[in-house]
Amino acid sequence: MFLSMNNSSSMLSITGSVNSAFAGMYKSLQKLSSGMKINSAADGPAQLIISEQFRTQIATLNQQIENTSMQIGKYSTASSTLSEMRSQLTEMRTLAIGAANEGGNSEAAQQAYADSASLLESNFNVTLNRAEYNGAVLFDGGEGSLANLTDLSGVDLSSADGANLSIVLID
Repeated sequence: MFLSMNNSSSMLSITGSVNSAFAGMYKSLQKLSSGMKINSAADGPAQLIISEQFRTQIATLNQQIENTSMQIGKYSTASSTLSEMRSQLTEMRTLAIGAANEGGNSEAAQQAYADSASLLESNFNVTLNRAEYNGAVLFDGGEGSLANLTDLSGVDLSSADGANLSIVLID
């Protein structure tokens, strides 16, 4: 059995044209799919370097935006917590002023003031101790903390004198 192959110049020319067209189509598809004009050094070496520098700067800026958003979230959480704590202190001060009314409160009323203040004091401390953002405690004075706040203790509204001292403590 005899096999022979003939190379014709027209066939080689057609094959080269098809290969060239395929390479051009591949390059166009690569640009189209990536959405970028410059995908490799063959597209322009200097332009590729500049493009890569811009991509690096964009990635850095995006990370800085993310970091800033996280800080905004942290401060927003702290602000909300402090607003709640301020509200609790205001309510406690209002109770203390009512409890400081000498001679105008019955023993039952005085005890009701004391019980309410005790509950508010407990809620205040729970709010303070549970305040955290992304697993970091906000008000313990440690690393990453925003402030060093301590538990509220010593609020006593069971008597007018205790209420007057508690007003100073709350303020």
